[in-house]
Amino acid sequence: MKRLALALAVVALGSCQQKTGVVPGKLLGTHDIAQVDRYLFIASTDNNELRVLDLLDPQAQNRNFVRAPNPLESLSVPVLDRADRATEVYADLAYGADGFPSTGKLVYATRSGAREISVVDASHPLGDADADAGTVNSVSAKSSDVRFREILRLPLPGPLTALATWHAGDTSRLYVATWDGTTTTIWAIDLPASPAEVRALDLARPWKSMTALTTLDRETVPALLTVPGLSGRTKEGTAFCAGAEECLVIASRASAGKGGRTVLFEPSTRQSARLSFPQPVRLLVTHGADAPPPDQGYLPPLSAGERVFGLLDEEACGSLACGGALAIDTRHAGQDGFPVANDLSGQPMLPLSSGSGLIQGLTLG
Repeated sequence: MKRLALALAVVALGSCQQKTGVVPGKLLGTHDIAQVDRYLFIASTDNNELRVLDLLDPQAQNRNFVRAPNPLESLSVPVLDRADRATEVYADLAYGADGFPSTGKLVYATRSGAREISVVDASHPLGDADADAGTVNSVSAKSSDVRFREILRLPLPGPLTALATWHAGDTSRLYVATWDGTTTTIWAIDLPASPAEVRALDLARPWKSMTALTTLDRETVPALLTVPGLSGRTKEGTAFCAGAEECLVIASRASAGKGGRTVLFEPSTRQSARLSFPQPVRLLVTHGADAPPPDQGYLPPLSAGERVFGLLDEEACGSLACGGALAIDTRHAGQDGFPVANDLSGQPMLPLSSGSGLIQGLTLG
């Protein structure tokens, strides 16, 4: 099985003194992060901006924040309006033929309830060749250099409740859930994957296409997740989400009461199959391809997206006792949907709990 890391507190990023005299970056209320190549984009509840941490500065003893045109300051990337401080940031996710995840050159920043998404150019300010060579990063003061800046403010048809991304070829696809007070609509929004093409979009209609995929009456959607198609995946013996195109995991809960459901949705056919979580889920994650090391041959290899992990919503019982992380095996769905994944004993796994702490995040590594 994949190793599971549970984040029990908000991520904290420290800073150290730097020989160059750059003012250490200080963030209050760090809320979400997304990595693109060597850069970590950080959303904070403290302000309507992103900060960028350079993970591969060869001249720095410690990892530093990317510098602003004034090298004494850390770069600030304003996003959304001040009243809508971005608390969520997403990379443009893709999976290669080998099953390993990668990202495009766009980053999306938003927050629950926002009616807009900020699109940020995440390509290296000095060019990809310099990024590959490990060149020290600083952002040019030239007005023509628009990298590491918001390049589009994408309007939405309603307040956002969840978002997921997918990068395929020359298209960056956003899956967005919006809520109008009675109904959730799941949208697919296609944008160019190239930052240069995004900057050239007609602001009157910035998306290449926008399609309503499905609606959920009196259900809200707190989490969406894209997963790659899995060869051999079936629903009651028939191929389902088994091709080259991505599929979408949708976690919903009743707008009144404590019920909810999670499904694997195939956008091309608009068909879905239930994931057998015992209660509503508030966060979803998956993994890339994983092969166990030689000394752990008793562990089966996993294809990308074969397991979907969810954080069980504690509000279902009003106590941390019914929370935890649980994995679903998405290879074969029967009449009752995709089953809970088995542990090493061959029995359905039990939720991974944090004891008396509330799990704030979940990642696989």
